[in-house]
Parts: sequence; C-alpha cells; structure tokens
Amino acid sequence: MTKSVFFLYFFLISTLNFGQNDTLKTHVFKFSPLQIFDLDNAFSIAFEKKIKEKRSLQVEAGYGHSNLNLWMNIINDLEDIDRFRGINIFRGRTEIRQYFRSNPNADLKNNYYGIEVFGKYTRARDDVKIGRDPIAGVISYSEIISGVSTKIVTGSHFKLGIQRNLFKYDKKLNNRWIYDAFCGIGFRGIKKDFIYKNKQEKDILPWDIKRTIGTFQGNRDGWRPLISGTAGLKIGFLF
Repeated sequence: MTKSVFFLYFFLISTLNFGQNDTLKTHVFKFSPLQIFDLDNAFSIAFEKKIKEKRSLQVEAGYGHSNLNLWMNIINDLEDIDRFRGINIFRGRTEIRQYFRSNPNADLKNNYYGIEVFGKYTRARDDVKIGRDPIAGVISYSEIISGVSTKIVTGSHFKLGIQRNLFKYDKKLNNRWIYDAFCGIGFRGIKKDFIYKNKQEKDILPWDIKRTIGTFQGNRDGWRPLISGTAGLKIGFLF
C-alpha cells in the first residue's frame, strides 16, 4: 500500500510541465519544519506548480519514525514506553488552491484558499498476547501472536492561507524564498488494526498494542469519523 501511495505522488510530480519563462517563477519546492514536533512526527517535502492564472496544484509526501520523536524524552519514564517505539510513519497530501488576486505576471505569492485530501499510514511489528475462545467474556487460553499494528487515516480539509516573501528586506533573496502559513477545518476517518495470521472472529486483543504517541486508544473495528483541524508552516523556494 505504501509503495502505491508514493508512486502516485511521484507520478503526479513527474507529469507536471516544468517549462517556464525566465522571469516568472511558477514552481515552489517546500519543506515543513514544524512536522518534527508533530505527535506523529515526519519530515515532509512538497511541490507546488501554477496550473492557471490564479490556481495551483500541490503534492506532498513525508516519512517519519517514532524512535526519532522529540516527545519521547518527555514520556521516557512511562513503564509502557516500548509500545511507542519501532513505528514507521508515512504521510501524503494533494491540494488544489485558488489565489485571490488575479495577476498573470505574478509569482505564487498571495492569500489563498484550497481543498486538500490527505492520508497517513503507520505500521510496526509487534508480539501481542491474544485471548482466545472466550466463553461468556472469559477467555479459555492466551497465545502470543506476531503481527503488524497499523493505523490508516484519510480525510479532507478546507484551508485558508498566506504565501509571502520570507526575507522581506533582502532584495536578492526576496524573489526566491517564501513562507506558506495556513489553517483549515474538515474531517478525517481513522482505522486501527492488528494484522496477524490465523485470525479468529472471537479473538480478544489487548489495548497495549504498539501505537504512535499521536494515536489514542480506542476502537479497532471499522472506520471512526472525526472532525479535523489543520495548521502549519512551510518554507519554500521559488523557481
């Protein structure tokens, strides 16, 4: 699944036309410095291309690992901290944005609104003690099973943002470096699962399976819809 997601993003990037004139900069390469502080930490890069006079397309992909989470130092004294280790985190977003001001000769610097769809996938190998053959809620025996703990998140946000020069008073750098600050609201669906062989319908799984710091304990059966918010900052380079 993760290979398919990243193939899709790089396919979108590769099919964009990189042609441009010598003066108008219609592409932006960005990174997200604040995502290293996210509970589901990652390093993400994004690419934005102007596709119409006031419209652009942006794609983003990122990867993180829970062992590099900066919040681990804060919760280091927890007895069950091992449940947060060894987790791979994959992220992706696609956004269509519309800039407010109409100027065919302008770079991608203006206030904007947009719609994004996003996804996140986490996975980690784990050995879990599973209760089997329950009778009236009481398990007959327990078995330690090796499997993969996963979380899938999908959703969409409506966003408002501002993209402006990063170095306002430096004319040499002013035409290249930008910041992109945004916030938005929408929804997301979350599904958590533990995947293993010889799964039985009545198996009882414990709650202490591996999960990222940003994953709350809760149901693992089906999708769980939630209201969602987003806010962030990207630093970019126009070319």
